[in-house]
Amino acid sequence: MCLRASIIEKGVVMKRAVFFSVLGAAVSTLLLGGAFAVASQTNFVLGSPSNAPDAISIVTAKPVGGDPNGLNDRMIQLVNNSTGANASALGLQVGSGRPPFTVNSSTKVTNLNADQLDNLDSSAFARAKPLKWTAVKGTSSGTVVPGTFRCLTGEDGNPYCWQNYGGGYTSAAFSKDPFGIVHLTGLVFCRVFSGGGFGPCVGKFSNLHLHEIFYLPTGYRPAAEEIFTSLSYTSATSPAQEILTRIDVRPDGAVTVPYEGDSYDYVSLDGLTFPAA
Repeated sequence: MCLRASIIEKGVVMKRAVFFSVLGAAVSTLLLGGAFAVASQTNFVLGSPSNAPDAISIVTAKPVGGDPNGLNDRMIQLVNNSTGANASALGLQVGSGRPPFTVNSSTKVTNLNADQLDNLDSSAFARAKPLKWTAVKGTSSGTVVPGTFRCLTGEDGNPYCWQNYGGGYTSAAFSKDPFGIVHLTGLVFCRVFSGGGFGPCVGKFSNLHLHEIFYLPTGYRPAAEEIFTSLSYTSATSPAQEILTRIDVRPDGAVTVPYEGDSYDYVSLDGLTFPAA
C-alpha cells in the first residue's frame, strides 16, 4: 500500500515537472523570438534622459464629446516658455539622410516654416512678386535729372525732346529685380519744336548729346557700357520700314541711341536687361 502510494506520488511529481519544463520552453521560445513573438517592453519615463524603448509606441484617441473618430483637439501639446538661446519645445534627431518625421497629409501647416530648400537658404531665392516699375516722366535740359526725358537745344537753336510714343504703346520705365538685374521697357521717339510746332527729329540731330533718351539713377546703372540691338522704325528710307538699331547704356546711366539716332521715328526699349553695378 505504501509502495503504491509512493509510486503514484512520484508519477504526479514527474508529470508536473514535465508540464513546467514544457511551459518554460514555450515562454523561452516566445521571448527569444521563436515561432510566436511578443515585443519586450521597457518603461517610458518623462523627464528621464535614458529612455531606451525597443518597440513602437502608438497612441490612439478614443471617441470623445460625440466625435466618433477621436479627439477634436491636439493629441499632444509641448510647452516650453524659456527664452534661452537653446530653448525649444521639440527636438528630433535621425540618422544621416533620413527624414525627421513622416506625415500622411498634404494639408498646409500654418506657421511651419522651412529654413532651407535643397540646402539653399531662403535668401537665395527671388520672391514671387511682380516687378515694381519706375516711369520715366518729365523733361530735363542742361543738368541731368535721372528718370526724366532729355530735352536739349540743338545747334539750330531748337529744342529736341524725347518722349513716350503714346498711341497705346508701353511708356518708358525701368525696374530692378531681386537678383539685381535692371529691366527697361517702353516705346519712345524724339520730337523737335520748329516752325511753330513739333515734328519728328528725323534727319535733324546736330550733336551726340541729342541721342540721350534719359538717365538711370544710381543703383540702376551698369558697371561698364552695355550695347543692345532693338527694333526701331525709320521714315528716312523709301519706303519707310522697321529696322534694327543700336542702343547703349553707359555707366553714368545714360540710355542712348549713339549712332544715326536722327534716322529713327521711334525706338523700342522693351526687353533690355543688364546687371546693376
